[in-house]
Amino acid sequence: MDLHLLDKTAVVTGASRGIGLAVSRALTREGVRVVGAARTITPYMQEATVATVAADLSTAAGAAAVVDSALAELGGIDILVNNVGAGDPDRFGLGGFLDVGDEQWRELFALNLFSAVWMSRAALPSLLGRREPSTPDRPAGTWM
Repeated sequence: MDLHLLDKTAVVTGASRGIGLAVSRALTREGVRVVGAARTITPYMQEATVATVAADLSTAAGAAAVVDSALAELGGIDILVNNVGAGDPDRFGLGGFLDVGDEQWRELFALNLFSAVWMSRAALPSLLGRREPSTPDRPAGTWM
C-alpha cells in the first residue's frame, strides 16, 4: 500500500506492543522515520523505529521529553499518533464504580486523556510548521 508518506516523520506513543507497535511497523514500511515512545522500550520497538524514548506520558514533562527527543532526532514532526492508554493492572483495581477512588480516576485520565493533550500541545508547532499547503485536488490536512 502506498500512502504517499515517504520521507515523512512520525511520533507514535504506546509503541512498545499492540496497536502502537503495528502502527510503527506500518509507517516504517511506508518510508516514514518513526520515533516510538513507551514506558518500556522493547526489542520489537527498536526494530520498528529509528529511535525510541522511554517516558511516562501520564505527565506533561514526559510528553515534552518525547517531543524534544523526536525533534532532535527527526528535525521536525509530520505525524503524531496518540496511542498510549489503558492502565497499570498492578496499581488499578477496576471494581464497581463506587470502589474506584479519586486518585485512580486522576491517574487513568492523565494517561488516557491528558497524555494526548500534552503530546498534541508539544508537537503542534512542528506539525503546523511542516503542514503541506492545500491544492484544489488535496484539501489542507489530507496526505493522499
